[in-house]
Amino acid sequence: MLSVAAAGLGLAELVGGSGTAFSLMQWAGSQGTLIAAGAKFSVAFPIVYHYGGAIRHFLWDFYPEMLESADVEKSSYYLFGGATVISGALMFM
Repeated sequence: MLSVAAAGLGLAELVGGSGTAFSLMQWAGSQGTLIAAGAKFSVAFPIVYHYGGAIRHFLWDFYPEMLESADVEKSSYYLFGGATVISGALMFM
């Protein structure tokens, strides 16, 4: 979804000329805190989730004993929950 949004903003800039994407972002920010917070969350969540996943894979490289089936499933829940909480905190910044 983040790639689609970035491609859409790029296309809007190409088609609409200079400043279209900036105007669109200003409009989203001026629509109230709910839309602005949702936009921030939808950008923050994929970044935080993938960064956390990279850290998890880095740990698995050095500690292969963490690759037990139950541990992998549990770490997936922790990763999703942690990314949700961190992204929720970031959307109010």
